[in-house]
Order: sequence, then structure tokens, then C-alpha cells
Amino acid sequence: MRRYFYAKGNEQVGPMTLEELKNADIKPDNLIWYEGLSNWEPAGGLEELKEVFELMPPPLEVEGSGLAGESEKSFHKSLNSLERKKRNKFSEIFSPEGRIGRTEYGLTIILAYVFIFIASIIIQEMDPNNGILAMILLVCYVLLFIIITAQGAKRCHDRGNSGWFQFIPFYGFWMLFAPGEKGINKYGPNPKGL
Repeated sequence: MRRYFYAKGNEQVGPMTLEELKNADIKPDNLIWYEGLSNWEPAGGLEELKEVFELMPPPLEVEGSGLAGESEKSFHKSLNSLERKKRNKFSEIFSPEGRIGRTEYGLTIILAYVFIFIASIIIQEMDPNNGILAMILLVCYVLLFIIITAQGAKRCHDRGNSGWFQFIPFYGFWMLFAPGEKGINKYGPNPKGL
């Protein structure tokens, strides 16, 4: 049975059956991939999904929005651009799915080191018998580790590699400077929309 994946914002959703895909909230310009396709394809171009889009109403033309009179393709392009702008840079910070760019990864690392620096000062100044503060710091360190690992996995995905690559010595440093793959790779669309 064929398993489908589709790109939703900067995330890859799937695997799913054809029926699940038809019931998902997909648009003709959502990118679809399944084993056997060499590249991600727009959903509107796949024969098995044409019946889904024949039932869709045409895009709403709003007066004064600058969208009236545009082609359907540019309308969807505008929607995708707005969707990308709406996405918070640090949304889904605990999830290793999808891709992120150098800026988001770099900011995550900087904020992590600032937190570690502040926490080390607190540890030096705290009462060694204060177990509650020690537990709070331990929980914060565990959360920080999960965030750094998830963000590192997404940055590895942007380079076209498995998230396990982040554990190679000095590869984290390389991820700060190396550009991501252009276009769509098996982990999802380019976070910059290129």
C-alpha cells in the first residue's frame, strides 16, 4: 500500500493512506511525496487527488486586499508567504520534525549558553541544602537538552542529514555556518521558502 507525505508549512506530515490524505486539509499547492516519486510534487498535479480539488470552491477575492484579479497560483503563493510569516520562529521547539535555518539554530545555541551561564551563577550562590532549587535547575537542564537536541535534529535535516549527525564532534559548529539544501528534501520544504 502506498504511503503519502505532505508538506504543511515547514513540517512534513505522514505517512498516511490515500484516504487519510484526501481527508487532510490539503490545497492544490501543498507538496506531496511517496516512494517512487523523484521529487515532491504539488497535490493538484497528482491524478489520484484531482477529484478532491474539483470540489474545492475558487479562492475568495477580497476587494482592497490586492488579491483581486491575481491568478490562482499567485494567490496560493501569497497565502503560503503569509503562513510562513505567521509561523513563530520558536514554535514547535521540542519537536525534531522538519527543518530550520542557521539563524534559528544559532539563536537557540546562544540562548542555551546564556541560560547555562546564569544557572551556573545561581548554583554557586545557592545554599547546598536547598533541594528544591537544585531540582528546578535539573528539570531546566533536561528541558534545555531536549530543546537543543530537537533544534539540532531540524538543522541536520536542513542539511539533508539524519538528526544523529549532530553528535559527530564539531558538526554542531559546522551547522552554524553551512547553508541548508535548496528546495525540498526528504525532511520537508526549505525553511526560507527557496
